[in-house]
Amino acid sequence: MESEKAKRTALRKSFTVCINNIEKAIDGGKSSTDDFIELQKSFQNKFRRLSESQEIVSVAILSKEDFATTFEKYFQEAEAYRDRYCKYSCILEKMIQASASSE
Repeated sequence: MESEKAKRTALRKSFTVCINNIEKAIDGGKSSTDDFIELQKSFQNKFRRLSESQEIVSVAILSKEDFATTFEKYFQEAEAYRDRYCKYSCILEKMIQASASSE
């Protein structure tokens, strides 16, 4: 389980870097529709991989004796990433639509 936790940590960092890249693209104001689509695909891929890793960790936690406390902690952390995913997915979709209509 420790190796999967390490993988999840690396994926969380990668996910955060992707969010930072999205924010830079939005703030820069020079990104094209294709740039936003590329960011969207990368973001979706990172979240998919993070979700898969989280699921593996969750299953492993459920087999432990103190699973209730541990699971709740990890569940809340995972929910924060899901919330960020939803937020930035909506932002990217709006940016793609706005960019496409202005091209």
